[in-house]
Amino acid sequence: MASEDADEVGLRAEHVLADGGTALALLGGADASPAARAAVVQRFGRVGALLVLGYEERGRAQHLGPLNRSRNGSRNGSHNGSRNGSQNGSQNGSQNGSRNGHRDVEQLDDGKGHIERLVRDFADLDALGLYRLLGEIDHDEGFGGDDDGVDAHRWLHATYAVAARDGTPGAHRAYMRALDRVMRLVRPLVAS
Repeated sequence: MASEDADEVGLRAEHVLADGGTALALLGGADASPAARAAVVQRFGRVGALLVLGYEERGRAQHLGPLNRSRNGSRNGSHNGSRNGSQNGSQNGSQNGSRNGHRDVEQLDDGKGHIERLVRDFADLDALGLYRLLGEIDHDEGFGGDDDGVDAHRWLHATYAVAARDGTPGAHRAYMRALDRVMRLVRPLVAS
């Protein structure tokens, strides 16, 4: 499916995320691309959806940053890079998040900024690091369950994203083992 969308629309998740500025423009900018957002979510699953949320927050923070400075009398023509804008602005964006209909993003980015860390470190996280970060995000959302089903699904999401990103045989084997574990856990539920 992802390759069909790429052929039709010309967007691949790997290209969207390859450069921070491009990712910010396509996923979180004022003229964000629905096709780019769909490509990232389709390619990386739950992790892709969280990446899109993170870039939306960065875009909102970058957009709100100059407005906030102009109220304080500073010139609003200055432009910070996406990295500086997101670090300085994610708190501003999350404070305004509930007014913009993004209460969930506000909760995720309060405190430790796990979504921002996902955006910043996605390319470097291995499956275990991504799994741990997803656990922290789940905890931020108030969904910190650690039973076997939650744990298995969290590991599945982590291995899926790493396999999609890296494409290595080892990453795909880890994903297939995680999928098998989830299937064994849900089989009794489906049978009943």
